Amino acid sequence: PAPQTIALLRASGTEEPLAAPSTLAMLDQVRYEPCLAVLVRPVTDTSVAPHTILADAAFSAEHLDGDRTAAAAVVAARASDRLGVALEVAHVHGWRYARVSEGIAARALRDNTPGVPLVLAGDLFEGSGDATDDGGVEGVERAFHSGRAAAALFDAVD
Repeated sequence: PAPQTIALLRASGTEEPLAAPSTLAMLDQVRYEPCLAVLVRPVTDTSVAPHTILADAAFSAEHLDGDRTAAAAVVAARASDRLGVALEVAHVHGWRYARVSEGIAARALRDNTPGVPLVLAGDLFEGSGDATDDGGVEGVERAFHSGRAAAALFDAVD
């Protein structure tokens, strides 16, 4: 995620960050939506299998830094009502940087700061918007395409 990348590039142990100010500024503009994932299972034997329920961004943002156990219980209760089966929480996990809501309009990024070559890739890169763009892909698939673009940029490093 961009915030963690910025922290690594600034905490290089040197006086200057490992990336250009323009690269850091682009990374700083990336925005994410969080997600609480709740694994629920039936309380008693039933034909209903365990489910992983992904809470929406608003609910996740409201509860990410709070009592996740209580939030997971709310999710399980809502799912119980919908399925007509009593469910219990087996596990809850929160992702602060689950989904990119505002990314970088490129497929990957090469930073030309002197020193070790730096090429960045990941799901935060939304593509170029041109005819060769893969448009509409998200998450792991977007990260895969970005990685391929980054490989080409890295090969171009002198």
